[in-house]
Amino acid sequence: MVVVSYPEGGFANIVGQLLEQKLSDPKKAEIAKKMRGKIFLEIRDLGVGATIEFMGEKIKISDEKPQKDFALISVANYNTLALLSSAGMLKQLRLMLSGKLKIKKIGLARKFGALLS
Repeated sequence: MVVVSYPEGGFANIVGQLLEQKLSDPKKAEIAKKMRGKIFLEIRDLGVGATIEFMGEKIKISDEKPQKDFALISVANYNTLALLSSAGMLKQLRLMLSGKLKIKKIGLARKFGALLS
């Protein structure tokens, strides 16, 4: 079982609830258990972001941006974020070339995408 902790309000709360729903699938929970590291997820036009820290069977989500050693998934708007859950690699590349999507440390970001799909 993967335990997700997050604040009671804000964007981090939304991300936390979404992850809890996705992790009810045992296959997705197994993916999460193997993940280590931090991802900063931001929606630029809304000015919101959340840090998701993967620590095996624990995931901690906060509203603060980490100072170093993190993967980045930065989307231009909410619609782009919604596209990511169903977008294949080619579509993601197109979004990156258009500037609507920025990714740093793509390996961890792709694993996170697998959790959301």
